[in-house]
Amino acid sequence: PSPAPEPEPTPEPAPVEPDTADPWSAPITAVSPDRLLDTRSAIGIDRVTPLTHSERIEVVVAGRAGVPATGVSAVSLNVTATSTSTRGGFGYITVYPCTATVPDTSSVNFADGATVANSVLTPLSADGTVCFTVYGSAHIIADVNGAVMANNGFEPVTPTRRADTRSGLGDVPAVRVGGDYILEIPMLGRSGVPSDGVD
Repeated sequence: PSPAPEPEPTPEPAPVEPDTADPWSAPITAVSPDRLLDTRSAIGIDRVTPLTHSERIEVVVAGRAGVPATGVSAVSLNVTATSTSTRGGFGYITVYPCTATVPDTSSVNFADGATVANSVLTPLSADGTVCFTVYGSAHIIADVNGAVMANNGFEPVTPTRRADTRSGLGDVPAVRVGGDYILEIPMLGRSGVPSDGVD
């Protein structure tokens, strides 16, 4: 009988290249969710009362909760309103960079006695802060979960109400939207958005 063939040698595994990519080079980088503000328990503020109309809370974000201390242009937040009270039937929280004028926009809308959360992507002030105001009154909870570094493809603009179907603001019809209706809102070249080069 013929001798048994010699077994083939086991190939050496290919070397694994270390991941040298900079995690902060992505358009948005996740950070471990962390609470920056809770007016119910004096987190981020030295009080335990709801924020009321015409008040403002300034919260330092840069350098906290995994967010770099410098080079951050915007952050991703989960903002919650609870124990709410409206003013004239309306209530909302506005989140914005503290060095800017309070914009005529809402980040979280609420009814009386509601608990409502919303995701908010907001620019930071040059000193790394974000401000919160309320129309009506509400306890505010804010958790950070992501950061956008400067020059990574995100260019913040001043928050501006782009369309309102109640009044027809923004070249949209003043109609109640529902059913199969498709609302098309022009964006390029409006409200600080460039007229071209936007993905």
